[in-house]
Amino acid sequence: MDKPRSPEVEACWNAYRAARDVPDEDYVLCSFGGSPAMSKELLALVLDGTKRATAYLLRDVEIGGEKMRRVGGHVMVLDGADRPRAIWRTRTAGVKPLKEVDSAFAWDEGEGDRTRAD
Repeated sequence: MDKPRSPEVEACWNAYRAARDVPDEDYVLCSFGGSPAMSKELLALVLDGTKRATAYLLRDVEIGGEKMRRVGGHVMVLDGADRPRAIWRTRTAGVKPLKEVDSAFAWDEGEGDRTRAD
């Protein structure tokens, strides 16, 4: 579910918009994992360039209030303490069964040994 937007988050978004001439538009706010430790670990993979893709369950959109990403949309990622740490622009988005995820996506997701089996 989309997290509440703190003054720190709004200031980060406005600074990003000003620096990159981004129009005033909605963005998704998220953090990774189910704990501050996992959030920190996965965010580190994003910041060092290893993690360039992510996935979530469709049921989290349909029932859990997660926002569906849209191509061209922005996502701000929070760390384990809910501080803004990264913003990305979504380049691709799709819905498919797990069995259709390919090895290239698993590599880009950057977790574990970066294989589909993992």
